[in-house]
Amino acid sequence: MTLDLTTFILQILNFLVLLWLLHRFVYGPLRAAIAKRQADAQAVEAAYQAKLDALEQERLALQQQRAGIQAERQQAEAALAEDMARERSSRLNALEKELLAARERGATKLEAQLAEREARSSQQLQKQVDTVLRQHLQRLANPALETVLLNRFIDDAQQLAPEQINELRQLPWSDPVDIGTAFPVAADQQGRILTALSGLSGQPVRANWKQEARLLAGIRIGLDGREIEFGLNSALRLLPELISRETDTQATP
Repeated sequence: MTLDLTTFILQILNFLVLLWLLHRFVYGPLRAAIAKRQADAQAVEAAYQAKLDALEQERLALQQQRAGIQAERQQAEAALAEDMARERSSRLNALEKELLAARERGATKLEAQLAEREARSSQQLQKQVDTVLRQHLQRLANPALETVLLNRFIDDAQQLAPEQINELRQLPWSDPVDIGTAFPVAADQQGRILTALSGLSGQPVRANWKQEARLLAGIRIGLDGREIEFGLNSALRLLPELISRETDTQATP
């Protein structure tokens, strides 16, 4: 078998043409597709990493915010305790000196004046405690706390005794019922509140929702001539009475 130079050259040309065709229509598009897929994968990975970084930054910010709130609360509690202790110590020292002087003189009138002054000092101390607690609760009021209070209100409404439910059903329920909250309420929670109120009234309840900042965090339900309020504002109104009761209990031997 002899090697024909013409055939050999033609075979080489065919091979070169084949290589060109493969490079033009197979390898080139294939490499482009692979490069595009790699670029898309890198873009997806970069976006995912960016989301992870953003979430991590948000988590760190929330941790710092929580730590700041905790530190602020501890500082406020420590300052309140220190002020109360200092004020109590100062008042007691002054009262003790005046009481000794009254006993030396044997003046019953002076002892009565000291008792009145002690009562006035106790009232002033109660007002100071009330002011500090009001400021502290106003800083803590937020939509998350109101959501917790609304959930508690719904749970309490569903656990009322039958006699309490009968008393509520005797009340005149307006249509629609005025419902006030300190912050906007989500639609699903509005539905749960209306379901709980319908169970209390014994009939479907429609609501006229209002936003009332004075509530701080909580809910107010307005009936015909009566109101049901559950939240920080109502608790603050009861605070002086509770402090007075606790003071009277401690003062009783």
